[in-house]
Amino acid sequence: MLIALIGTLALLGHFAKAEFSCSSDLTLTDGQRRLFLDGHNDLRRNVAHGRYENREGYPVIGPAKNMYALSWDCELERKAQQSVASCSLEQGPGGEDGRNMMALSGSPSLSDDLYTQIAVLNWVSPVKFFGKNDPTNEYEERFCPFANMANADTTKVGCSIKRCGRDFFATCFYDKCHTVGNPLIFEKGDACRTGDDCTTFPDSDCDNGLCIVR
Repeated sequence: MLIALIGTLALLGHFAKAEFSCSSDLTLTDGQRRLFLDGHNDLRRNVAHGRYENREGYPVIGPAKNMYALSWDCELERKAQQSVASCSLEQGPGGEDGRNMMALSGSPSLSDDLYTQIAVLNWVSPVKFFGKNDPTNEYEERFCPFANMANADTTKVGCSIKRCGRDFFATCFYDKCHTVGNPLIFEKGDACRTGDDCTTFPDSDCDNGLCIVR
């Protein structure tokens, strides 16, 4: 599984570069923050454009309207750092937020950057392995990590990592839970072309299919 995921890392694209300006007591590098953020926004853009691949024989996931790009939140990163500090997957603080967690065991020679990308891919790989049934925008519990990453109304994410011997822990927090009050991950429709297409939050912009909160 680990080898297969490493082989797919080249598929991760790059979202617009972000300036993070998080405080020095937070341990991620800006490069690692960008890996997490790009991994999320690449997925969201592919869903918005209706080109996110499902398992063979299953319908493509998307397209989606009002899919918002995520921005980095340093306070959510702080919650994530507190969550992985114990080298466990216990819930810890922040139960009101959406959360993805991952523990990996492997070679100590693999870099933290590579493990970061593997964690993001692990959260979405069950969709391509098991297949998501139509309607593809409805929440399914077994795909909870994917739902957290693809929830159209989510606008902020913050993540952290910790290496504990041969084990590697990664956690991301989101400013919204995946389905609180709404069983749909996203609303089907065309990806935005202009800011006028983005109506969830007022005065939004659009960048290549993703809505942007000003």
